[in-house]
Order: sequence, then structure tokens, then C-alpha cells
Amino acid sequence: MLLTNTLLSQFSYSLRFMTLLLVIALIPVSAQGEQKQDACSAELQKLIRAVAQNETLYQNLRLQLTCSEVAHAGWFLHDDSIKVKRQSTIALTVQGEKFAERTQTSGDFVKHLTGGLGWLKEGFRDSASRTVKEETRPFQIRTGTRTITSVFDGTSYQYFMEDKLRNQGATEPPRLEQDGMISDQSPGLTDLARPHMFLFEPAGPRVPLSVYLAGREAIREYTGESKSNFRFTTRIQITGRERLQGLDCTTVRIETFDANGKPRSRNDLWLAQDRNLIPIRKLHYSYRQSKELPCSESRVETWQEVREGVWFPRKTFIERYDSNILRRELIQVTSWRNDYEVESIELNPQLPEDVFTRLNIPPEVLMKKRNRGNNNHQKKEADSNQ
Repeated sequence: MLLTNTLLSQFSYSLRFMTLLLVIALIPVSAQGEQKQDACSAELQKLIRAVAQNETLYQNLRLQLTCSEVAHAGWFLHDDSIKVKRQSTIALTVQGEKFAERTQTSGDFVKHLTGGLGWLKEGFRDSASRTVKEETRPFQIRTGTRTITSVFDGTSYQYFMEDKLRNQGATEPPRLEQDGMISDQSPGLTDLARPHMFLFEPAGPRVPLSVYLAGREAIREYTGESKSNFRFTTRIQITGRERLQGLDCTTVRIETFDANGKPRSRNDLWLAQDRNLIPIRKLHYSYRQSKELPCSESRVETWQEVREGVWFPRKTFIERYDSNILRRELIQVTSWRNDYEVESIELNPQLPEDVFTRLNIPPEVLMKKRNRGNNNHQKKEADSNQ
């Protein structure tokens, strides 16, 4: 029965991709706007189909990885002496769109206290112009552990977070905080579960790369979001071929325009042809900061061959540069950096039946219930009886 369900899931997932690509191909160029002209080119469509085919290799997997984070604590003040460091262990199980995710993090956490404060040359000042001392930090650093677990069975999404934190340098016991939610809407599969989207962490679009390369309308169709949330347009084009880290790559540019047609940002991707077209490098540019220098860079450093001809990023990093320094001085100074390392990966694993529904939540935790058009709070045991 489990094997039959897995095969049906694989077929359904593949059929969804092919149907979506067919819809994209049938949309007239005039209906998509001039930025879609490149997206309708035969070469780009061929690349999208090849990426979609490769993505089906990874639709069912079990993954264990670690993440090391180093970041500057302040949003406004860049101070190399004030850094936060965290170490996370991430466990992921995926079957199509279903997933179970558990992240355990230990180290430093930042609580921002800025409120209405804004950055001025003389320091910080609130909206009432009352002076705040420059040495006052607009944040607190807390130390301890955070555990986040979530599951989605295709219909119901459950989320639970538990913090055990105390102020840095304090001697009192950590304070326990818990929070949970049940919803009929999923936030989408994390980009860490899709090797083709690995470099888009930690705040990526949460869609397959084949959908992302097909443009805004394809993303909207995939996520089911309202058109009002997609006021930006994109232009996607293959920009050439390049050899990077000994691998032949197809280079792609995705440029974003606002409602007035003004270019606002872009992503440049290097898709490794001998690594199942997984991006080996990503540069992100925010034109408000600089058109010449990227504000972030992501890269695959080493690879793992899971089985013959099927590759997965083994070690990767994502580095973000300080926006204010980049805009003012046109130099790249690291604001934060995440280093990921895959510890184990298994394709098409045999899974217990309750893997996407089991979430151990203490009965005393007040669960938020968020459904379409309905927000309320109730005890977990009340939810479980519905």
C-alpha cells in the first residue's frame, strides 16, 4: 500500500508540472506583457522542461543537514564586535508537496527593540524627536535553544515552536515560551527541500525552479495567490554559457520590474549542466543599493552523488552584504552568512503512515487556528476532536 501511494504521488506531482508548463506555453505573448517575450522563447521553454524533469528526481526524500549562522546584531549600526552565532540541525522528510520538518537551533537570538526609531547621523531618535543615546542598543541578545517542528499532509498544516532563552550574560534560568498553529493553508515547501532552490534560502519564493523560471503568472498559478499580490513583472532570459568550478553552466537572468516598468532587482543563476541543472551560483542585485555589485551571493562548494547521475548540493553558503554600506560606499561588507552541510540524504525512503500528521504538542499549549476567512484560538485538544 505504501509503495502504491508513493507511485501515485510521483505520478500526480509529475502531471501537475506538465499541466502547468502546458498552460504557460498556451498563454499568448500579448496577454503576458512584453517581459514575457523572452519567457516564450523556444530555448527557455526547453530549459524549463529539462529543469522540471530533473526536479522529479527529488520529489520524495529524507534529508538531514546542519546550518552555521553568523550575523551582525544591529539593523542600522554595523559593528563587527557585535555578532550572533547559531548552529542548527534540520531534519526534512518530503513526499511531493507533503512535508515534515524539524529544526533545532542553539546559540544567540536577537530581539529588536527599535519601535519607531530611525537611523540618523547623530544616532537614534524616536518619532517624537526625543534624543536617544547613541550607545543605547536597539536590540537584546538572548542565548539558548529554539525548536521548530511543522508537518503538512496535503490538507492540514501544523506548526509548533518552543524557546528556552535568557538574556545574554544573565544568570537566571532560561524562560520557556511556546507557540503553535493549525491551518488549512501551508506556507509551502522550504527551499532546502528542493536542491534546485537550495541557494534561495532563507527567504526564497518556495516554488520549484521550473515554475520560478516561467515567470510571475506561473508562480501565481502554482501558489494560488491573488493577482493583486503580483504587481511586479519579470523578464527571464538565458544569457549564455559559462564554465564555473570545472562545470559547464547555462546562465539565466531574472529581472524584476515595478508597476511602472522600472527595473528594481535581478537574480543571476548558473545552472550546472552535469549536476541535473541545479544552480551552482546565485547573485542577487537590489538596484536601490547597487546595479554593479550584488547584495548577496550563494554558491555550492561541494557535491554529493546520491545515486548514479543524481546529484545533491553537499556544502553551500549564502552570504548577505550590509545594505547601507553597499549603497553609500559601494563596497561589500558581510552582514550575515549561513553555511549548510548535508549530513545524509535518502531518495524515495519508506515512510511511516503518520509522518506528515504526527506533531507532539503539549496539551496545555494554546494553538492558533487559521483557516481561510477564519482566525481564532483554541486548545489543541479541541482542535483534535474536530
